[in-house]
Amino acid sequence: MLASYFGYYIYQNRDIEYNKKLWISGGLEIRERMIDDIIEHKLKKGMTSREVMELLGEGHSSKLEIWYYIMEDFGWDIDPVETKILSISFSPDSVVTSYQINHWKK
Repeated sequence: MLASYFGYYIYQNRDIEYNKKLWISGGLEIRERMIDDIIEHKLKKGMTSREVMELLGEGHSSKLEIWYYIMEDFGWDIDPVETKILSISFSPDSVVTSYQINHWKK
C-alpha cells in the first residue's frame, strides 16, 4: 500500500516534457511540471516575441514584457499566498533579452 502511494506521488510530481496543447489547456499544475523543460530546452535569448507566443501562446503583457502564470496557491485565503510567474523581457525591437521565474510567497 505504501509503495503504491509513493509511486503515485512520484508520478504526480515529476517534470514532464513541454507540450503546447497541454501548456495552454492543462492548467497551472501541468505548467509547473513543464517549466524546467521550457527553460532548459525551448526558451532562448534572441527569440522574437512572435516565436515566444507561438511557443507558449498568449500571455499577460506590457510593452516590453510578457508573463505566464506557472503556479498560484490561495491556501485558505481569497488572495494568493504563493505564486510562480515566468517573466520574459524584450528589447524595443521585440527580441528576448532575459527571462526568469519570479517566485513569491507570503
